[in-house]
Amino acid sequence: WAGALLLSITPAWFLHSRPAFETVLAVSFYAWALYFYLRYRYDRPVMLLPAVLFVALSFYAYAGSQLAVAAITIAIVATDVPHHWRQRWLVPAAVMLGIVLALPYLRFRIDQGEAVASQLRTLDSYWVQDDLSLFGKLREFATQYGHGIDPRYWYRPDTSHDLERHEMKGFGHILWPTLPFALVGLVVCLRNVKSPAHRALLILLVGAPLGGAIVAVSITRVMLFVLPAALLTAIGVAT
Repeated sequence: WAGALLLSITPAWFLHSRPAFETVLAVSFYAWALYFYLRYRYDRPVMLLPAVLFVALSFYAYAGSQLAVAAITIAIVATDVPHHWRQRWLVPAAVMLGIVLALPYLRFRIDQGEAVASQLRTLDSYWVQDDLSLFGKLREFATQYGHGIDPRYWYRPDTSHDLERHEMKGFGHILWPTLPFALVGLVVCLRNVKSPAHRALLILLVGAPLGGAIVAVSITRVMLFVLPAALLTAIGVAT
């Protein structure tokens, strides 16, 4: 319950959940996906099926988070291969469900093959700039990713990297007094990296900024970060 409370008072979440921005829907769906996946991992294998459903809902909810959702999900699933083998009676059903849920996206990509590139051009992404080399693009990606995971972007009250309508005056995107507890939670997760839950949380933390890194970091594109931040803070509070 501490995690839910901390998320609800996170300024970025508090602000953007009021007008029901689609990025908030994506984060909400992924929170449920993580919950059901960990239930599958620990005590109820059948929960893998709703986990797959909520991953798909998160993926479809907001285009800006699709890369992060896909990368995080693949990484979490890949680290639990031995467990999936023990549940091989269920995994084929989950794979089939995933394929069915992916069909609308596959059809969209076939019918609208230029849609993604067109959207990147609309957003002036460096990935579609012909005058920038591959090395330059990778360097810019690293720069944007570093910005998206930088505590100063999240906790400093005087940040001005986003539009005014996406900020709460006098507050950072996350309340700065909670930072020490988040750091304690991070240490706890690193010490327990062999635990599926702690490992999944670390993967979620590292992967959350990927959506913003392909264009330019903004709070709507990296909103997924508030979920692991709230959970790490809750772990720190409980330690």
